[in-house]
Amino acid sequence: MRRALSLVTSPEVRDAVARSVVVGGAVTTLPGFTQRLKKEVTSELSLDGDAVASAAPSVKVVSPDNRQYSAWVGGAVVASLPDFDVRCISKEEYDEHGPVLVHKKCFWG
Repeated sequence: MRRALSLVTSPEVRDAVARSVVVGGAVTTLPGFTQRLKKEVTSELSLDGDAVASAAPSVKVVSPDNRQYSAWVGGAVVASLPDFDVRCISKEEYDEHGPVLVHKKCFWG
């Protein structure tokens, strides 16, 4: 989270990011995780003089009830896309072309 926030230079965008934190994964179900993350994000934003007034008080961390399944659900959504099969990479393809193939075949946009 600290690194992600450090990459945001605009106070307005940083405020929007701080209001839009969604946690997912089984580790986020540990007691107190959401509260600790909110406290740490607030603290991190308070260290940046430009963001103190706008972002620090408005940190929002959302923790959906089924967040322990977030990775599974995301994978299922991607696997159900019509062009998923053309984005799959075999071991042989990867061995031949290397990591650049992942960027070429897997990133939409």
